[in-house]
Amino acid sequence: MRYLAPDGPDNVEVYLQTADGWQKVDTTVDGSYLKFTAPAGTTGLAAFPPAGKQGAADRCLRRRCRSVDPGIGADPQKRKARKAKKAAKRQKRKRKNN
Repeated sequence: MRYLAPDGPDNVEVYLQTADGWQKVDTTVDGSYLKFTAPAGTTGLAAFPPAGKQGAADRCLRRRCRSVDPGIGADPQKRKARKAKKAAKRQKRKRKNN
């Protein structure tokens, strides 16, 4: 796979979600892209800036990224807002139908 990082290939750590959980991926730089191999069964991708401390990205993954769509980072506050908006729409439709 190839990934085009917004801030350049030197400023990103890539993690893939498989059946074994989140795993940091070894990458190589190919021009502006990061290249890596995604095993069969990969269900998510997360890209983070390099951690200031060893292991900080791993803690972030455990805390914030329990479920990530491929290619989309998870932000718990945005997720809560989306869920609340969807719930409000459902309630509005329900009241309208009754």
